[in-house]
Amino acid sequence: MFSQDTSLGAWVSPNNKVPIKTIGANHGVYIEDPDSKSKLLAKMAVIDGPDDFGVPLVGTNNSPDVFGAYTGNTFSGDAQKKLGQTVVPNKSLMAQGDTAYSAKWNYSTIKPNETKHYRQDVVGMIGPIVVPSAAKAWENTTSKDGLNRVGDSGKYTLTATNSGYQDEWENVKIVDTNIPSELRVDDQSIKLTVDDFNDQGVMTEYKADVPASAYHEASDGTKTITVEPGKFKTADGKAFPADLGDNDVAQVTFNVKIKSSASEKMIVNHVEASGTDKMNGTLNVKDSNDNEFKVEKDPNPTSMTKLVKNVTKGETAFTQKTIASAGDHVQYQIETTASPNNPLTGAKTQDQLDANLKLTKTQVQYQKSDGTWATAVDGTWSNSQMALTSSILRGKKARVIIDATVLTTVTNGQVINNTAELVAGSYGIGKTPDADAKVTIVGKLAIDKGSMHQYIKNVTPNGDGTT
Repeated sequence: MFSQDTSLGAWVSPNNKVPIKTIGANHGVYIEDPDSKSKLLAKMAVIDGPDDFGVPLVGTNNSPDVFGAYTGNTFSGDAQKKLGQTVVPNKSLMAQGDTAYSAKWNYSTIKPNETKHYRQDVVGMIGPIVVPSAAKAWENTTSKDGLNRVGDSGKYTLTATNSGYQDEWENVKIVDTNIPSELRVDDQSIKLTVDDFNDQGVMTEYKADVPASAYHEASDGTKTITVEPGKFKTADGKAFPADLGDNDVAQVTFNVKIKSSASEKMIVNHVEASGTDKMNGTLNVKDSNDNEFKVEKDPNPTSMTKLVKNVTKGETAFTQKTIASAGDHVQYQIETTASPNNPLTGAKTQDQLDANLKLTKTQVQYQKSDGTWATAVDGTWSNSQMALTSSILRGKKARVIIDATVLTTVTNGQVINNTAELVAGSYGIGKTPDADAKVTIVGKLAIDKGSMHQYIKNVTPNGDGTT
């Protein structure tokens, strides 16, 4: 446990009863003194930061009972964070008396020769100044025991806060960089919220859905999400604030799923918030933060690959990507490998084919115990899914083969990139390895964007021999 008494103002006569307010989003608390233009942050949302924090109870004679909130002989009581009172920014936690704040870390065992760190940051400033603050939080929306497992769904929250004083943070850009390949991002789930406070502390909230184009996956597999809050409008057309003023908060949220490749790994993610300081010569200012969580070992590790070949062009080997033109026959091969520990029964493979592909045939093939393959048989394709009626032996594979024709609706340069995944089976709901293969459209048979035109001619006679 840790605690600090608080005061602000002139050295000879400081204000020892300065009110303590929340930074918001469980990031910590702050105090400020308008007369001296001074402000101090106690930041808690840092690596090795506390599990709980808040302000103490006020005891007799106005002396703060610094650890009073953590009641019980094991100090298991809750302070304001655990009570849900530090989520909203600028909320007054203690407005009178000899103010102070405290923090608590949960019990943990320190092994011989092991080092553990306990951290809480303090930032002091004199305004006008922008103090950028970036944070990233992970919430597992599937787990009931606090552990992260393959197949779990979760939500990331990226937060940018102007924790400065009497200044505005302009041109704010929030970038989530190098999103791990072990996470599958739902690019339809990205949302933006800005909490804007006026001089009287009254908040106006702005909300908007962020287009999927904010998510970008480079050819080398690097994934990023980029959002500039000042460029958005609400659903009813109201423009977002161009800048973040004192204590204003911008939050970006998006959903992910933990892939099979994450088993026993530490998932580390990085966010950066950048912009300019309006009152200090448009000085470039930025902050960054990391989030990490451990994924438990998957007792039944599975994997999936998806490859493609162009049958029309005479390709005989399946590869990760190919090229095609309108009318070409392409064939996909999806292989699912069962766990070496247990067979996989009741499996279902799902693949939502691109609208520019016409399904013509599906087959399924199982690997035998000696590693050879049984004869492929026709499969039943329903609602973009193939139910595997036979078990996949331990450590062996099953293939789903999909034949499709490229439709004339494609355009030159278009990339058809649909993903296959395992959506059901005896390993439990949520064990979803996935894979994709790419088809790039080329050739004169594909319709170029803007190359099709429609013309009209009036052929009704005018009565004088003309039309």
